Amino acid sequence: MDPSGIFTIFMLSVSILQLAAQVSFSVLVESSTISMSSRASISTSLPRRRSRTITLSDLRQGVIIVSIIVSYTFEAFYFNKVDFYTVAVQKCTRPIRAFLNAIIKISFLICSYERTSGVLAMVYSDCITRWLGHFVKSSPYVFNVPVIMNILLASGFWPDLSSLFNQLAIITSFATILLASVIDIVCVAAFIRYLSTTETDLAEASPCPVISNCLNNTTTRFRIIAAYGVFSSVFFMGAMGLSASFLAAILEGVSLAMLVCYNFSHAGLFGMRVHSFYMKSWEREDKERRLREVLGNDYCVQRAMVRSADTFHVRTLDKRQDSA
Repeated sequence: MDPSGIFTIFMLSVSILQLAAQVSFSVLVESSTISMSSRASISTSLPRRRSRTITLSDLRQGVIIVSIIVSYTFEAFYFNKVDFYTVAVQKCTRPIRAFLNAIIKISFLICSYERTSGVLAMVYSDCITRWLGHFVKSSPYVFNVPVIMNILLASGFWPDLSSLFNQLAIITSFATILLASVIDIVCVAAFIRYLSTTETDLAEASPCPVISNCLNNTTTRFRIIAAYGVFSSVFFMGAMGLSASFLAAILEGVSLAMLVCYNFSHAGLFGMRVHSFYMKSWEREDKERRLREVLGNDYCVQRAMVRSADTFHVRTLDKRQDSA
């Protein structure tokens, strides 16, 4: 077997493991949130609305890794010289591969922007952040133009215009790569600028120890997001460079290297999600511990009073409904 084929199958297996890890983490987060919500409802005797744990950003990350898996499948067919994957079939799959590449770009930019919008708002002005958000939200319309050109090229309905469709597909693909690279460079610059600040700048702005601790926690969380953002964006930038190289000289090895960069970019986004979740859990436990240290027995008394008041409130409502 060809070494490139072995490496492709290996990366395909890694991508499947990444998808399994993301699904397992989503199930873990959902189950832990349900458990916390049920305990809170029992303790207060009031129904609590459970917050949504699986967000659109999580679904976009799932779309990214599924698109990578399908792309690796095409690469495995090519490098392992599968019989049915002929030249004609490769031409037919060209629009599909272009669509998958566009989906990865769109999902990555939107997901990265949503996860790091807080850091961007702290570094740039409101005008720059707002216009960057408009560019990211309009990216689906721009990045699907090369897909349409590839569909027209593969359809063969207008053979006289095939060269024109091919040139338009290349030009629009370069334009989308340039747009994605500019957005990515702006995000990387914001992350690096934020990471260059000292960790105690915000904390020193307030003499109150409680406020100072909260600011320190917020600063630490944003610094972690920025670090993961730099890691993910650098590999995405490398994927954009390899994508431009693939357009200049269509080589499957370049396409394979681009998918590897996508793998690392997804790993950075997923690591950001996992670390943010556990960071919030640690902060919640730390707040509970500090309240116990400050209030002592009063903390338990106050919680008991709140629970009693909630129970009394519910029972009063039930009596009013029965009397009505």
